[in-house]
Amino acid sequence: MQTGCSVALVQGPPPVAERRPGFECTTSLAGPFIDITLSVLSLLIGMGAATNPNSSLSRDPGARAATAGAGTLVAGLTMLSGSVGLGRISDCEAAKAQAAREPTLRLERRPSSPARKDEPPATSPDAAD
Repeated sequence: MQTGCSVALVQGPPPVAERRPGFECTTSLAGPFIDITLSVLSLLIGMGAATNPNSSLSRDPGARAATAGAGTLVAGLTMLSGSVGLGRISDCEAAKAQAAREPTLRLERRPSSPARKDEPPATSPDAAD
């Protein structure tokens, strides 16, 4: 079946807890573009075939309804798939932008080192002398 390119092929970012530097996810709009294009074409073909007075379907109301229904169903599924793909790509781009701002992910940060014992404790400038 032609539907589902984005659902099957577009990878969103891994969950935050599993992200490592250089993680991979899909940023190409090709899958969603194909799905949305197929959605529009399916709708146009289904509606065109169902409403064309010169079509053999014009003599059979059941076939006309089935063609319109099938075109609408395929259009809906491919539009849904394209929308899912666009959402995953958006999530991927946001995760990559966050990773660029935070080169070391939270999982890999080390706690700050404790103060050395030979240093005097820090005092506030407001402390009385």
